[in-house]
Amino acid sequence: MPGIGAGRGGRQPRATVMLDLHCSSEEEARAVWAALAVDDPGSIKGAVAGDHLRITVGPATLPSLRASCDDVLACFQAARGAASSTKGCPGPGHGDGGGDGKGDGEVDGDCDGNGGDGGA
Repeated sequence: MPGIGAGRGGRQPRATVMLDLHCSSEEEARAVWAALAVDDPGSIKGAVAGDHLRITVGPATLPSLRASCDDVLACFQAARGAASSTKGCPGPGHGDGGGDGKGDGEVDGDCDGNGGDGGA
């Protein structure tokens, strides 16, 4: 019996992940996509739809997909932080890439980058 993660013939299964990332504006979504596309050429596909950035990662093996998604989310946070610092905080609900303190790539929305404490 093959181990978990191994398909027929010992090959690992492949998967695709689709991310729908919310930005503060269409302009920011385009700027973030430009930064992500340069960082990961060929490994991701994306499109801007209003203030949303829709990204497809894969198909790839599960370990590779996890690493690619982690990289995309880290780059997204960095690009959002850079965009927020150049034009000021867009207000509650539009995070700056500081994280919510859970380490899961989710932004906290309070523009101070300290993990969702409400700005204290």
